[in-house]
Amino acid sequence: MFYGLFVVFWALNASSHIAGEYCALDPNSTMPPPDAADECTTENWNVFPNPATRNATGHYCKVLFLLDLSPDYVTREEFDKALLPALAQMADQCLDVEVGYAVIAFPLFYKNEETVKYCCAVAGCDETFTTTMVDYDKWVQPYDDVQQDQYFWNETTSANFSYAFLIELKNVANTPCLYNTVVLITNRLFNYQSGLNKDFPYVPDEGCITFSVILLGRPDIPNEDFEKQYANLSTKLLQVNNISCIYEIAHCIPPCGNVSLNQCYDNANWSCPYPSLAPPTTRRTVATTTAHTVSPTSEYGGDWEHIVYLFALSNNTNKTEFSNALYFVETPLADCLSRFNLVARFLAVNDTDSGWLHDIESIQAFLVGLKHEEIILPAKVVNDTEERHTEDLVVRAYGSLVNEGESKWGPRVILMTDFVSWNFIDAYRASAPSAAFKWLQQHANFEVYAFSMAVQKIYEAETTIPARNLFVDDGFTKAPGPTDICPPKDKSTGMPSTTIWMIIIGVSFGLMIILLVCTVVYRQKLMWMQKLYLFKNKDGDEEMEEDGKTEAANNDDDIIDYWEISWDRLIVSSEKLGHGAYGLVYKGKMLGQSPGLEHYYPHEAANFRDCDVAVKIIQKHASEKELQMFLHEIDMMKTLGFNEHLVNMLGCSTQSAKRSCLVLEYCANRDLKSYILRRRSDLDQSRSIDEQIDCTKEFLHFAWQILVGIN
Repeated sequence: MFYGLFVVFWALNASSHIAGEYCALDPNSTMPPPDAADECTTENWNVFPNPATRNATGHYCKVLFLLDLSPDYVTREEFDKALLPALAQMADQCLDVEVGYAVIAFPLFYKNEETVKYCCAVAGCDETFTTTMVDYDKWVQPYDDVQQDQYFWNETTSANFSYAFLIELKNVANTPCLYNTVVLITNRLFNYQSGLNKDFPYVPDEGCITFSVILLGRPDIPNEDFEKQYANLSTKLLQVNNISCIYEIAHCIPPCGNVSLNQCYDNANWSCPYPSLAPPTTRRTVATTTAHTVSPTSEYGGDWEHIVYLFALSNNTNKTEFSNALYFVETPLADCLSRFNLVARFLAVNDTDSGWLHDIESIQAFLVGLKHEEIILPAKVVNDTEERHTEDLVVRAYGSLVNEGESKWGPRVILMTDFVSWNFIDAYRASAPSAAFKWLQQHANFEVYAFSMAVQKIYEAETTIPARNLFVDDGFTKAPGPTDICPPKDKSTGMPSTTIWMIIIGVSFGLMIILLVCTVVYRQKLMWMQKLYLFKNKDGDEEMEEDGKTEAANNDDDIIDYWEISWDRLIVSSEKLGHGAYGLVYKGKMLGQSPGLEHYYPHEAANFRDCDVAVKIIQKHASEKELQMFLHEIDMMKTLGFNEHLVNMLGCSTQSAKRSCLVLEYCANRDLKSYILRRRSDLDQSRSIDEQIDCTKEFLHFAWQILVGIN
């Protein structure tokens, strides 16, 4: 069916073949004699030598890319600028180690003469996977609306994954080769037929196929669900949440990749710039280390706030209004720069770019040099449906921020405009926004400085930009702009958040010390009173020994351990909650009531019927000393009794030493340490003094509760 296409493609790429190389797509090319070490045999398949270490004598294997993508998750820009270069890079990676003299790629459910693409040389693959050769509209098709739930799709007649996938896999297996490679790139999880699990394992083994799955552009799908769904098909699974990063992990795909999949997870889920690739004229050398896509390229990271101003002012703006707009920006910047770590950048049309400026003198010099007639836009006021410069400025802002690395406060993008750009609005509120808009919406604070009340109202009504991020200076009045551009951390006035935290921690620690001292004194006094009581009643105890047998008969209850609970009343899950000094803690469920609470604290027992519990189990290989310490811990919990401010004991099982467990009250909100760390993170980002005061009160309340629990 595709023989004619083979010949045409070979003719187009013949000039790029290296003399003497074998091309499986060229009917005139002669296959070299295979190296015995590279043949698809059980022995070689079990050993599986790295192809990069082999001599290039017989790697006549196939490399197949199967794509199952939807425009709901992959935009045209992401496809053209990220995915196609990544396919070329993956193909080149195999060709560089002499694997893949038949590289094939096509959409799994839309395979025809127009969509199937072939190559068998580096230059040929680089030319094949381009926008001129690959049609986005034919490779990326909407999914059938047949979902079982949010993540999983059911198979249909037009998208029968089990059938189509197995057919393509068998086509590759028809030519067994040690380094046959199949990569599925998809946006969804399929509920495939159970028969696929039965038939699938034999095909890769017979054809020596290394099969990988890349889940692309779906940060909403938990990685656990992805791995569980395809665990029976492959262990080589990689979730790439940000599509722009797929190029960065191209050298991780086995067997050709030289970096393990585990090392690539960090690179697969950050925001990455699109690769800038020139058409190659020579064979490329593939990097042997993972790309550090998150390393900042600027000296301004950490405590520095980044602000990008976009000048989108129409040609209806006169020079006086333009001057007032500059004053609107400059005044709050002068105030902030004197007190904060802040860098600003100004972008406008005609490639106007100030670069990062961190002092008011540099900013003033740049703004004075701006020429009104060079940066105003030909736009209609108030509504313009054709203007595209605003959208381009936003994309440039993304390009200037994406490589700045992680900063403490997050970047801020400010659009200064006196008209409404509907092309910008459509791009901002698109259901599948471009990589630039998606990144800015997720990582940046986007604000609009509107020099018209009508413009401000339209942006508020037509976009999801929060109202607090929309500012108006109606009519270009000469007034200073918003002062909230300053980051929360003030270097000269007010109290830094670090100082506030030191006060909170210091006060809390002091109270804890006082409470601890009081508790120790109280306990020592109590122990002394108990010893004194025992000393005074020693004679009485000797007399009671004579009547021991009679008393034992009447007090059998005293030797019954009501805290013991049988294992058949416990359901222990595999969810690990944590670990203690002598055992592991798992989430579980207790059937019925706690026998200890029912006997000693009947009023509280009703609250712990058929409830979730935390089960602490002694480790399998625990030493005798650790076992004794664990049993001592259980005995100590029995003496504590019930207290609403403690994690209470609900039962235990000590009949079998190696199967001992301690059943505790389940804390749905986890531990106090994690909660305090979360509160600290929230407080660092907050600018509210009231919230900081509330936090201090909350910590003091915690201290009081701890005191009650200790007593």
